[in-house]
Amino acid sequence: MQQWENEIKLALKPKSFDVLLYYGGKAAISFWAPDGPYHKSLHSPSQRIILASHSVSPVTFLLILKLTIIFRPSLMNSAPTTLQ
Repeated sequence: MQQWENEIKLALKPKSFDVLLYYGGKAAISFWAPDGPYHKSLHSPSQRIILASHSVSPVTFLLILKLTIIFRPSLMNSAPTTLQ
């Protein structure tokens, strides 16, 4: 994932996006937590790129995102709008 992160950062204007690394597993909860990387980002959701490892199931990723929104409705506006 480090190589992908480096390539993305080379292609984009510096500091125009956040590139967030998502590993899943137990780290998934802290990733979506209010004090985790996703919500600490100063960029709008459309300017956050989430790189997930191959071991992360898309179903698991979406489940955690939806649970975050269900249990923290105030975060609805900060959730990615392209995921369904």
